Amino acid sequence: MNEAFTLPPAFSVDPPSLYGSFDPETGQTYFPPRPLSVDGRLRRLDVVPLDSEGVLSSFTAMGPAVYGQVDLPSKVRILATLSPGEYTLGDRCRLEIVPGVEGKPDSWRFTHA
Repeated sequence: MNEAFTLPPAFSVDPPSLYGSFDPETGQTYFPPRPLSVDGRLRRLDVVPLDSEGVLSSFTAMGPAVYGQVDLPSKVRILATLSPGEYTLGDRCRLEIVPGVEGKPDSWRFTHA
């Protein structure tokens, strides 16, 4: 049977939220969201909102750009762009929506909570 499926959204603007995929069989949550499990059985996964705050577990700066890994309470680790600024491991970070400019779409990043 060929069922059509669409990729779930990764984020929403109002309210600001990231989305992941939850596998009820294994109890694991994934980001970015995916429509099907990847264990070979291709089960449909549930789209779930993720926490909007977490703890910075790793980061690096490359020129003015800052990237980091944010650990959410739901045990999901997000690799993300961080807003400009100084960071320390263990900082609390929150999701921030970045409005698109000059025809570019909205995006997201984490910033200090």
